[in-house]
Amino acid sequence: MNAACLPPEKTFWQNLNMLLPQFSLKTILALVPVAALLALAVASAAGGGVWGVAVTMGSVCLLVCLASYVLFFLLCTGLSSLVGSEEVVARTSRGGVIRESASSDKLGEEAVSSASLSESENR
Repeated sequence: MNAACLPPEKTFWQNLNMLLPQFSLKTILALVPVAALLALAVASAAGGGVWGVAVTMGSVCLLVCLASYVLFFLLCTGLSSLVGSEEVVARTSRGGVIRESASSDKLGEEAVSSASLSESENR
């Protein structure tokens, strides 16, 4: 949710109207059988079933992979906010320079249009 959508006196972190995420009935009805099957696999693994151990270990590995993805995403997001944006300069085949950045989008569009005009004039 964007902070611009909220009234000026409230920000995203001050919105306490929703403490828990809102799930639809369809989501809950899909998650309950999955949780039941996972609990069955864990119970089978505790009883010595080979398939239960395999399913439990696969589920644990999947959760570890997802958690590491989230941690790396947060790490990269935090580092990118510290470093800032970088201006990208592209050289055209005719020797022109096109700058592309968040602050100079219009400049890049003007450079592209002037490059296309000069190509049409040379034909």
